[in-house]
Amino acid sequence: MESFHIIVLTIATIILIIALGTIGLLMDQGNKAGPFPPISLKCPDGWTETSATSTTGDITYTCSSSTLGRNLLSGDGITVTNGSDKMLSYNDKSTTTCSKYKFAQRNNLVWDGISNYNS
Repeated sequence: MESFHIIVLTIATIILIIALGTIGLLMDQGNKAGPFPPISLKCPDGWTETSATSTTGDITYTCSSSTLGRNLLSGDGITVTNGSDKMLSYNDKSTTTCSKYKFAQRNNLVWDGISNYNS
């Protein structure tokens, strides 16, 4: 081989080793972060925040009569305004991630960042 090819291959090999080492260090630092997922949604999937959420912490869920039978009414903080309304609310102003997790499990809710939480 000519000396030009040897120099190019040597420089490319050194750059590759440095790049792979840097990527490995960055990946290792990512494993030492806190619990996964680092953030969670304010509401369970399919729920929406009401306009009063910023002051009262109310979160509402609009559902059909078929979903009312999924035991959504059995958790703390859930209320139905009257027997025929299909609007549920959950107040999460002062609840912890653990209590939200228990609430989601008890009511068969999928809550991204809560139902898949590991501490």
